[in-house]
Amino acid sequence: MSLHLRIDLDWRDGDASVDLGALADLLEVVAACGTVQAAADRLRLSYRSVWGKLDSAETLLGQQLMVKRKGHGSELSDTGLQLVAAVQALRGAVREQANGPLQAAQRTLDRLLGHSAAPLTLFCSHDIALADCVQAGLLEHWQIRTMGSYKAVEAMRAGSADLAGFHGAYPPRAGEAIADLAADPAFFVRPLMQRELGFVVARGNPLGIRGAADLARPEVRLINRQRQSGTRSWLDQLIVDAAIDPAAIRGYRQEEFTHSAVVQAVAAGAADVTFAVRAATAGLAVDFLPVGLETYYLAGRAALAADARVAALGATLTARMAAHPGYQGVPE
Repeated sequence: MSLHLRIDLDWRDGDASVDLGALADLLEVVAACGTVQAAADRLRLSYRSVWGKLDSAETLLGQQLMVKRKGHGSELSDTGLQLVAAVQALRGAVREQANGPLQAAQRTLDRLLGHSAAPLTLFCSHDIALADCVQAGLLEHWQIRTMGSYKAVEAMRAGSADLAGFHGAYPPRAGEAIADLAADPAFFVRPLMQRELGFVVARGNPLGIRGAADLARPEVRLINRQRQSGTRSWLDQLIVDAAIDPAAIRGYRQEEFTHSAVVQAVAAGAADVTFAVRAATAGLAVDFLPVGLETYYLAGRAALAADARVAALGATLTARMAAHPGYQGVPE
């Protein structure tokens, strides 16, 4: 049992109204998918229904929210982008202010109703869908810390966290730490989802970057993920495969701790290229050059494998990833 904060954002004009929260969520999905039809498919709605919602909102607000690009689907207009940002900021501010009272009320209700289980701790690699779940208030009774994959697994093994979220190949390769973890009866390892990773460059790819070999060009500025992150390890392997000395890469030691941070640096012109998940590019003026898929795993003590809270976390994350590009389920 848990409390969830719902924020109603109704914009009214006479007898007509539009739910700005639901509209912002819809715009995010359309922006992530690139077309209204793709968004309708992801949401399991008809094209007519989705387009009708957008058209009605534009009529009531008197503003264009989507811009059609010939041959390139649809993207958010400046007004659409600002509307989504405003709703996200308001939601975040309200939840931050309400977090203390909500937790106090939750503790009171748990005591009264007999639900006093301590929150589970999750140390995990940064993920866009997971961060979205946290921001949306869907994981209020978890204690979550973000860190590199290797550190998360080490913390879980040492007992500092109940669970670890990390990413790697699927199925695990022999000799990898994840394979050793999966073989240990003291723990369980569960694949949750697959994410698409690749190189992120400025819109139009002005420097003509195609892969790791281009990172050594003197005019190319890289922004990197931190050491001991799974994403950094993948990029380092690509650099080895391309027979490049990291010291020859401009910006190799320039590091950030999240996918969002490195992609935003490219969008802002502070760097020319990075390596990150496709989901971090949504709504930004960047292009994505796909490299491959990786799997995001959840691991924990064996006793927690059948815990309902762990199952609920997986279900919540799976549902939320549908709103972001570059995610898919794990093959059976």
